[in-house]
Amino acid sequence: MLLIAWLLSVFLLFPLQAQAAFTCVDAGTVEVHESSPANPRTISYTTPAGNNRITFAGVGFRNGVGVTISSVTQGGNAMTADTTFQYVSTILGGNLYRLRNPPSGTNDVVVTWSGAVSQADIIIWTCLDSDLTEFRSTNQASGVSTTPSVTAGTVAAGDIVVDFFSSDDAGAPSVGANQTVIHEGTTASTNGGASYQAGADGGVMSWTIASDDWVIFTYVVKPAASDEGGQPLWFQ
Repeated sequence: MLLIAWLLSVFLLFPLQAQAAFTCVDAGTVEVHESSPANPRTISYTTPAGNNRITFAGVGFRNGVGVTISSVTQGGNAMTADTTFQYVSTILGGNLYRLRNPPSGTNDVVVTWSGAVSQADIIIWTCLDSDLTEFRSTNQASGVSTTPSVTAGTVAAGDIVVDFFSSDDAGAPSVGANQTVIHEGTTASTNGGASYQAGADGGVMSWTIASDDWVIFTYVVKPAASDEGGQPLWFQ
């Protein structure tokens, strides 16, 4: 009887709702593919509503010999790269940044380089109901070929794998198997794209381009164990 009374009190205090949707589908994804970008480059981005949010910003650039990415911020908050900055053939560079618990509403994402660049590919999107404590794994790669690709580290069936790539090819890229495009586009001399994949598909992220320099980065995002209020998902 005591157990039944306790269960009734729990459900009265925390009515049962549908489990939150773990997703990296962002209808408000923002992209920049342009020549002679301003430095710093300011981009308006609206974070989608929801719990346990992680915003990603993929940044690729061309013709910035010796140039690095000095900072990426969202609403004045520093975005962090858990992946490693890649630079290829003294012509192409990039990285993939993230911010846990990004500011709500519309805020500026500001990309600052250490010097001038000729072309830039920038894609910004958000995953909802993600684990904010840790990623399953991250990885990066670079090379010169027709197939930018990277294999994520540890991947579990319930995860979502996201990637960002940039290359020194102006043709339209083709996304790899079992990947859904978040966004892709081209400048006069480069292209870039972001996509996601279900963890059950194994975590191999790839694109097809004309043979050229490329960089690619991936995060394996885990589903949230609880909402921002600390309640288990079955209470949501």
